[in-house]
Amino acid sequence: MTKSDRNPKTPPPQPPRNRTLLVIALAAAAVIAAFILWANMEPPPPMSPGDPDAQPTIPETAMQDLMNQIAHVREMIGDDTTDFPALASLGNLYFDANMYEEAIVWYKKALRIQPDDLSVLTDMAIMYRSLHKHDTAVVILRNVVALDSTWQQAWFNLGVIYGFDLKEYEAAIEAWTRYLALDPNTEYAAQVRQEIARLRKELGIDTPGR
Repeated sequence: MTKSDRNPKTPPPQPPRNRTLLVIALAAAAVIAAFILWANMEPPPPMSPGDPDAQPTIPETAMQDLMNQIAHVREMIGDDTTDFPALASLGNLYFDANMYEEAIVWYKKALRIQPDDLSVLTDMAIMYRSLHKHDTAVVILRNVVALDSTWQQAWFNLGVIYGFDLKEYEAAIEAWTRYLALDPNTEYAAQVRQEIARLRKELGIDTPGR
């Protein structure tokens, strides 16, 4: 699951947005608040630690706006299953509406046209995590980093799933270390390092990770 500019606020359909990642804002007290991060945008309120079900409540007016946009895009698409930007945009709208299964349906339709689109793959992995299908999400994200090992958002999300859902701490440390190696000065670098240190402590490793 790339994102810069992915939020569907302009008239749809929109080009697939570099959406990226369900991220976890790692609090200093080791309480992790999961949220979706859009590049160049403020994150929404944090969710409960590691709980993909704890989505922020969508205000009624915002939800109605999303449903109107969904209806509009679906009408524009009709029977056309070849319009990648429209199909991906529809998946994004369902993503924003916290309608996980519907988002996956439309992401899959988009991926039939561009099967290696890293942004759509990353977003779809996030939706599978939200459905507690962690193994499927990991497979998708592993495919993403196999396609492009510099895709930072995939490494971050792998760390989230390994660290908080699957409790595979060594794998989480590896993923987050790869994340930091790509950009050691990222906005969340200090928090990620704190989380790596916490996991290393859990594993009985004395030297903090990077």
